[in-house]
Amino acid sequence: MGEIADRHVENYASGRWGTKIRTPRRERKMSNKAEGFVQKIFTKDDGGKAKRPWKLDNVLIADTSGEEIGWFGLGFRDDVSVAPKCVEGDYITFEWEADGQYKNIVKGTARIKKDAPAPAQSTVSAPSGGSSNSTQQNIHYQNSRTAAIEMVRVLLENNGLSITGTTSKAAQAKRYDEITAAVDKLTVQFYNDLDTFRLFETVDDAGAIDTSADGELPDQDEPAADTGDGEDEPV
Repeated sequence: MGEIADRHVENYASGRWGTKIRTPRRERKMSNKAEGFVQKIFTKDDGGKAKRPWKLDNVLIADTSGEEIGWFGLGFRDDVSVAPKCVEGDYITFEWEADGQYKNIVKGTARIKKDAPAPAQSTVSAPSGGSSNSTQQNIHYQNSRTAAIEMVRVLLENNGLSITGTTSKAAQAKRYDEITAAVDKLTVQFYNDLDTFRLFETVDDAGAIDTSADGELPDQDEPAADTGDGEDEPV
């Protein structure tokens, strides 16, 4: 999710912030409407390196069946000390616009739905000490397994994985054990990376902000007028 801030980081590093560029209303893209449960909230910050601290919030939205809809950017905080009002488990409605490969929630449109639908209850419980058979965990496992197999293939093609090199039957059996062990190890690593998002805490962002740059946070559109009945709380 760190790449969601790339466009803003590029503007910051190039010194373009501080110049207000507003797209004429007639040229703005049509927004899309969506709703769902906040499954995860990920917040990216400047790491204490920028002259003006910033925080950028993103939410993972899932439908009532628990199926992930995708990540959406909530935008930069007006006040870094004030977190979004929504929390994991809230059901929100919002409008969003595409910005390249990213999806950003239109400022002022997100609302916490008070009469939210009930989430579907899983009929399969996780056995103690083992992996769950839930749909979502199966998807995570399959994706992690596929990624692990592809990684081992790349390593083997580029001499990045040390395995037995002789051609005897005993060596073939040993190579089988070595390769499958590598796939299993990477599957577990990738699954936990996906489940905990720990890479965002342990790996530096290649697009990190140039702390020597100066300027203000980019201007964002004014919040959209609330034409609802006032029952839903803004995020």
